[in-house]
This record gives sequence, structure tokens and C-alpha cells, in this order.
Amino acid sequence: MQACHLAVELSPGVSRHLADWLREQGFAINRCCLLLYPQAVEQGLAERLRRQLLESQSQTPSQSQSEPQCQPQPPSQSIDPIALASDGLLTIDKARSCCEHIWADWRAAGLDDPVLIAIGGGSVMDLAKLVRWFPTGEQAMALAALDDEAWFEAMLQRHEDFRRCALLLMPSTSGTGSEVTAYATVWGSLAQREKLSFTGPACFADVALIDYELSLSCSYTLTRDCGLDALSHALDALWNRGANKTDRDQAIRIASNIVAILPKLLGALGDPILRQTMSEAALDAGHLIARTQTSLVHALSYPLTSQEGLAHGLACAHWIAAVAGLACEREPAMIGDLNRIWSIQAADPNALSICLAAWLDAMGVPSRSFSKDEPDWRLADALNQARGKNFL
Repeated sequence: MQACHLAVELSPGVSRHLADWLREQGFAINRCCLLLYPQAVEQGLAERLRRQLLESQSQTPSQSQSEPQCQPQPPSQSIDPIALASDGLLTIDKARSCCEHIWADWRAAGLDDPVLIAIGGGSVMDLAKLVRWFPTGEQAMALAALDDEAWFEAMLQRHEDFRRCALLLMPSTSGTGSEVTAYATVWGSLAQREKLSFTGPACFADVALIDYELSLSCSYTLTRDCGLDALSHALDALWNRGANKTDRDQAIRIASNIVAILPKLLGALGDPILRQTMSEAALDAGHLIARTQTSLVHALSYPLTSQEGLAHGLACAHWIAAVAGLACEREPAMIGDLNRIWSIQAADPNALSICLAAWLDAMGVPSRSFSKDEPDWRLADALNQARGKNFL
């Protein structure tokens, strides 16, 4: 699935003058709404952005010279430009509640052409990919009559019948790659907690705006887990049956960068150069999986997230060493690529897995292994999933 009309802009510090940037790009400020990660309130980011937008609205006429000449009518009443996503897993009920709340605000304000800017990690950006599909009154009433699972299925099957709002995605972490993919991960009901995907050819954002400064507030754990998520993207592209030579060459380059950068960054969380380099590597990894999709590491990670509550990147990392060894068994030339990525000289798949497990352990990440004595049901189940079928 290829991104169509997705503009990517690397703009360090843009969050400090976001309203000015939006106006320069021709967006009507009184139509701009922000969806933020919940911690943005205590960090002061939410209030700074609210002040930017409200001050810009008061200083700017309804149509600036930089805007297109044909603009829809302004909203009939003002709304708070800031909405907050829920913390934790993005479940169907959370996604639905947020969508309905924001859509109701837009309708109450007479906002027909909103511009949605989402700032946050993967769950926030994934949520925004649903929110941007704005149903009309009759469409909304039809959706409201459905239970949660049927609501999600209707969104998946009929979203292109709804109004498609402009969507800008700004990652506040470095790792998920969601800003440049057309996929949103949503988790099912509490009883089953299955991993679901919301996607479609028109589900890419319009703009991916990258400001590494947003990641400066990330903790050690969040930085580590997101960095390992990005590494998992590169590796899942490397041992992916859908990857071509160019994809694999890029996967080796990106993974090598992350392996070199991440331990240094974890020892210097405030280093702007390392933050920027990690941000760009994560973006590259996101572009890669937008082409190849993910593979076995991700398929194995989902039960760890749904059943054990592990953060997504950490859940992926638990399986990196084991899957690397399996990849070498299935494709012997793979050991040379992985030795190159980690700058090691492992002689066989088992030695490689041991080296990778030690590298992960130095960051406080344990590694899981497959059963040697009997068929491993976890591996068999993962290989039968859509993502697992992408594996070599």
C-alpha cells in the first residue's frame, strides 16, 4: 500500500510556533483542532499550544493572504481546540468515545472542514486516523445504533463514505512510525482483546510533521521501548518475504543506525543530536514498514501486550533474539546481515541469539526463546497470523 499525497517535513522546533507554521501552510487556524497525548497537560504542552492557536485566531482574519481563495464559512461558534486521548491501549470503546466526543464538538460549532493535528505516540496517531473520518448527521445516527464491534466494522468498511478531514501527524516519541503508515491498531473487547487493524488506501495522513524536540521529555523506559519498536520495524522488513533487495539494504542501514544510536541515547536522554538522529531513524523505519508491513516479531508481540500488559516496543524486543536465530536457520545468509548490523562475528544462529540477548539485557530487556523439545504453540500461532505469514 503506497502513500499518496503524504507530505513529510522535518522541522525541528516547529511545535514552539505551530500556529505560525499552520498559517504559513494555508490552514485556517479557526478550523484547527489538536488531539494530544494525556501527559501533554502536566508537561505544559497542551496549554502552550492552546494559547498559540487562540492568539493566532484573534490576530488573524478569517482568510489570510496565504490561504486558498475559496474557503468554507468559518465555524458558527468557537470550540476548545485541544482534545486529549485516553491513556493505555487504544481499545474500540475508547476510540469510539473519543471519536463521538470530537465529532459532536465539531457539529455543535458548525465546523464542516476541520483540520486535525494529532501529537503523541502511536496510539494517539492511530486514534486520529479514525477521528478524521467525520460522519454526517444521518451517518452518525446509524453508527450510534451499533454496538462497539459493529461500530468498528462499519468504520472499517464505510469510512470512505464519510467526510475526510485534513490530518497532520506529529510523533512525540521516536519509534512507532504511525505518522507515515495507513494502519491503526485498535484492540478488541475486554473478553477477547484481539488486535485489529483499521486501514485503507485513503488512511494515510496528509502531512507527517517531525519535530524531534517533542521527544526530549520521553523517559528512559519510553525512549528504550520506542527505539526497540523502530528496530523491530527494520528487522521485520529484513526477514520479510515481501521485501526486495532495496528494502533489505535499507533495513540493514536503518537497523545498524538504531543499534549504534539507542544505547548512547539511553545514556544521554537530553542530547539533542542523538534525539534528532533517533527521530530520523524511526521515521525511516516507518517508511519501510509502510511498504513491507511487519512480520514475525510483531505477530509474537501482540499476546504479550494484550495478555501481559507489556508496552508494544518492549513486547517486540522480547522476541528479537529468538526470531533472529530462526531467520538465520531459514535463510543462512541472514547471519551475515545481522552480524553486520550488530558489528559482531557470531558463527551460528544460536551464538547470534545469545549475542543479541546480551545486547538487549544491557538495556534491561529480557529475551524469550522458542521451545526446543516440542513444537512451540506460540510460534505456530504467530506464523498463522497475517503478519507472521510475512516471515521468511
